[in-house]
Amino acid sequence: MGIGTITFLEISFAAIIILWIIKTVFTNRGKLTTGAGMMTAMSFGMMIGLVGGVIIGVSNPQGILYSTIIGVTIGLVGGFITGLPFTIMAVLDGSLSGMMGGMMGAMLGEMILSKHAPILINYMFWMFICFSLILIYFLYDVLTIKLPLIIRNPLLLVTVFALFFYTFEQLNIGSEEIKNNKGVASPHSAHELGTGSLSPQLDSSKLDMPTVVIATDFSYSPATIRVDEGIPFLLVLKNNGGIEHDLEITNSQGVLVHLHVQPGEETKENISLPRGTYQYVCTVPGHKESGMVGSMIVS
Repeated sequence: MGIGTITFLEISFAAIIILWIIKTVFTNRGKLTTGAGMMTAMSFGMMIGLVGGVIIGVSNPQGILYSTIIGVTIGLVGGFITGLPFTIMAVLDGSLSGMMGGMMGAMLGEMILSKHAPILINYMFWMFICFSLILIYFLYDVLTIKLPLIIRNPLLLVTVFALFFYTFEQLNIGSEEIKNNKGVASPHSAHELGTGSLSPQLDSSKLDMPTVVIATDFSYSPATIRVDEGIPFLLVLKNNGGIEHDLEITNSQGVLVHLHVQPGEETKENISLPRGTYQYVCTVPGHKESGMVGSMIVS
C-alpha cells in the first residue's frame, strides 16, 4: 500500500517530518527572526509543492491542467501554513514558492515516461526527506536548541548521504538496468536528438510509400491514418509550426513510436504495428490538451 513505489511506512515518516516542521515554527514563532521565517516558508513551500506536483503529475490521468492546479494548490497551502506564524511577507514568499514548485513538479510528472515514473517518484520523495531534515537542523540552529542525537551535526550530514545512496540502491540504477535495455532504443534519445530509429527487423525494400504527418501549432494533418497490418512503412513527421513538436504512439506495453522534430524540420522512422487502433499525441507539455491528437488504424 502506498503511492507508486513509496510504501505506507515511508509516507508516515514524511508526515511526521512535515508535522515536526510545522509544530516547530508555530511553537517558536516568537523566537525565530523574520528572515528565518521567510526562508523556512519559501523552502518548505517549494519542497512540498515540487514533490506533490510530481506525484500528482505521474498519477493523474486527467492531463497537465488538473495536475498543475492540484500541484500548485499543494505548494501554496504548504508555504502559506509555514509562513503564517510570521509576517505577511513570509506568507507571500512561502505561497509563491510553493506555487512555483507545484507547477514545475506537475510539468515534470506529466513529461516523464510511465516506465520511469517510479524512479522519479522515489528520487523526489527522498530528496524531500533529506532537505526537510536540513531545514529542521537550520531551525534548531537558529533557535539554539540542542538537536536530538539522531540528527545532530555531523550525524545530519551522514543521514542525508545515507538516504541519498539508499535511494539509488532502491532504484536499481546501474549495470542491471543497462543490461536490461541493451539494444533497445530509448524514447528519450529520440526526443532529444529529434530522430527516429530504424527497426532492424523491418525489410526496407517494402518501404515504397512513406506516410507523412504534418504537425502545426497545434494539430496534426491528417488526423486519421490507415495502414496495412504486418507491412512495414516509413512514418515521416514534418513540423510546419513555429515550435517543437513530437509524435508518440503507445499501448499497454509502453512506447511504440516516438518522433521529435524542431520547427521547419522533419524526421522519420520505419515501423510496423499489429492490428488495432492507436492514438498518436504530442507529448510536449500542453500540446495534447490543445488538440494535438490523431488516430492510426492498422487493419
